[in-house]
Amino acid sequence: MRIPATAGLISIAVLGCASGPTGPVDGGIDVPPALVGQRLPDAPGLRRVIHLEPDLFQGAAPQGEEGLQAIKALGVRTIVSVDDDIPPYAPAKKLGLSYVHTPIPYSGIPLAVRDQYLAAMKTYPGPYYVHCHAGRHRASAMTALLQVVLRGRSAEWARGQMLARGCSREYPGLFRDVATAATTTKAEVIR
Repeated sequence: MRIPATAGLISIAVLGCASGPTGPVDGGIDVPPALVGQRLPDAPGLRRVIHLEPDLFQGAAPQGEEGLQAIKALGVRTIVSVDDDIPPYAPAKKLGLSYVHTPIPYSGIPLAVRDQYLAAMKTYPGPYYVHCHAGRHRASAMTALLQVVLRGRSAEWARGQMLARGCSREYPGLFRDVATAATTTKAEVIR
């Protein structure tokens, strides 16, 4: 599961500067198409990993040290948890991984929580691994929100991606809040 250094890993704080070998996709942002949306094989302690962008992954919560080791093997430096469970801070720190944790409810992403995560993207180093419990609903919403606000993706694009990544229509608040985030400009967030 090691991602080659040539994948062009970048920090989310400088989004819009990523370049790939094949030219722009969706909104003029250069991202190697082979990396976007690629589901990686399950590893011991880690399931449902999708490599969304050169510096952004989503998936299920890591299980034990094996899961954290698998995340580290991806080249991730910061784990972002939107899950209710308390993360394994000490084992992650021992591996040199940072952890950002603020749970989001299935009913939607409160504005204050959204802003906390966007601020964390400026503070903590990428690449990032975003997870909820199963890696489907809340992780899909948060990664789509990050891509909408920081990469300029459209609300329509985000909705399609959330569905493709496994987010259920049974959580309309997640879809609503990601669509609402599309009206937020990158300049409003990154000051």
